[in-house]
Amino acid sequence: LSRRKFINDSLKENYISISYTISDLNDRIIYATDIGKAEYYERTLQDQLLDGFELLVQHYNSGDSIIAMIPSTLAFGERGSFVNQIAPFTPLKVNLVIN
Repeated sequence: LSRRKFINDSLKENYISISYTISDLNDRIIYATDIGKAEYYERTLQDQLLDGFELLVQHYNSGDSIIAMIPSTLAFGERGSFVNQIAPFTPLKVNLVIN
């Protein structure tokens, strides 16, 4: 049990676990993590998350739930998303849970 706790604590320090939905300003859902499944990101790697997400996970803690508007400059900016689901210069509404 103590070894398991150590592994979980060390993983918590190195990774961030989040669940979220991204929608446009008309509440059209663009992306959502699978229900009950979080996505994990390594804290030490750069450019894994959008800049707006980085700001949110830096300022909130595990267990927090945040609804935020992310301006296009902190999301996909002038290029839009690579799969053409998000047009250039589109602000996003994010519902984020930090696990």
